[in-house]
Amino acid sequence: MAMAGYIVIPPDTTVKTEQLIGAGLGVVGPFARDLKFIAADIESNHIIHPASPGLRLSNALGDIRRANIQAFIYDSRFERPKSIEMKSNAFSRVPLRIAWFSWVSEEFDRDGPFYDLNRN
Repeated sequence: MAMAGYIVIPPDTTVKTEQLIGAGLGVVGPFARDLKFIAADIESNHIIHPASPGLRLSNALGDIRRANIQAFIYDSRFERPKSIEMKSNAFSRVPLRIAWFSWVSEEFDRDGPFYDLNRN
């Protein structure tokens, strides 16, 4: 069975994410081998690290990849700059899934509750 998941990357004072990602993988137990991707969820209006938010996100993505699982970034279209305090394209090569909660839009009809910026 193919499955996917996401792990919330909460604000913290450390850039280390091994325990966070490990705990997330531990929750799914033997089903971890069936995960096709894990999205690092940074949907927050708070930066995820006071000095190095980009490094914290990069470490989380790396920890997911080291588990041999494809990594995505999950965010709302309004929160990404706030949560990682970056206006650069540092993560432009990482697939991004945007939460798009518009129940009447064409986007919802086509993609469900997500909009993939990398698609176009």
